[in-house]
Amino acid sequence: MIVRLIVLVVCGWIGPAGIASAADAPDVGVFVAVHGTVTMQPASLTAPQPVKPYDRLGPLAVIETQAGSKAKVLFLDDTLITLGERSRLEMTEQTYRSGSDTRAFVAHLTRGTARVLVARPIAGEHSIFEVHSRSAVATVRGTYFIMWIQEPPNKPPSRPRASAAGPPPALDFPEEEEGPTGVANVGQNGDITFTSGGATVLVLPGQSSIALPGSPPSMPVGIEASLTGPGPIATAIAATSLDDQPRPESPRDHFASAGAEPGAAPPSQRVAVVGAVDGQFSSGAYAVPGWPLPVTPVTPPAVVSGAAPVPVLFSIRLP
Repeated sequence: MIVRLIVLVVCGWIGPAGIASAADAPDVGVFVAVHGTVTMQPASLTAPQPVKPYDRLGPLAVIETQAGSKAKVLFLDDTLITLGERSRLEMTEQTYRSGSDTRAFVAHLTRGTARVLVARPIAGEHSIFEVHSRSAVATVRGTYFIMWIQEPPNKPPSRPRASAAGPPPALDFPEEEEGPTGVANVGQNGDITFTSGGATVLVLPGQSSIALPGSPPSMPVGIEASLTGPGPIATAIAATSLDDQPRPESPRDHFASAGAEPGAAPPSQRVAVVGAVDGQFSSGAYAVPGWPLPVTPVTPPAVVSGAAPVPVLFSIRLP
């Protein structure tokens, strides 16, 4: 199976037919955990839809989490992405060939926090894995990293002066701004190429870097001292911590996975123990798995009925 789609709608290079074909393409992942309010907007540009655990993810979709919400997605190439609260991830290019390491993944993190585990190395001449913010790019070949966008400080709107020609104009709200973008390589191997402001740094395992919009990234530093406390790295790790949610299984699903028909008794296992003849014991005895001999009842019927003139002693010698 091959999935290769690139977003060209903004540029006007594809029409409704192209959008429809993108929407009809095979799914590229599944939501393995959802907490709170999470929505997915398909590539068909329809309205965002709420998602729940084990919903399918379509190609080139937009995932958005609200306040107090998180989501974890497992992709077909074993890439695992966890989004923290108030995050938005827009996937713009996805190429995956089953059974091959040659693939491409490009996504835009427009706000919030994303924890990304690239399980398979990115190999091949045309393979690429990138996560963009508005002003920075993190390129990896196979590692475990966290990318976050700090929220800029809120600026109050400016109030223009009134003029004699008429009533004062409306308040002038500043355009939406983006805060610094940071990356932390929390994996044990694999590097991150972090680019911003026309400059690039190499972030090794155990290092992090941060870049202001339009400015070069900072020199990578160790993250050990930043894993605890109120710093951005510890905050990003906590924001993207989400356990997988097991899929509930009905009895019908259990029988189907075992290859049995619903309503049929599961096949019993015949265990032959030392001391048995053809795996069977004499009447009135039962077997305990792992014990070398059959065990007779602890209280013989004769004692209960009073037929035995004297108490019957019963002992079991374990191996």
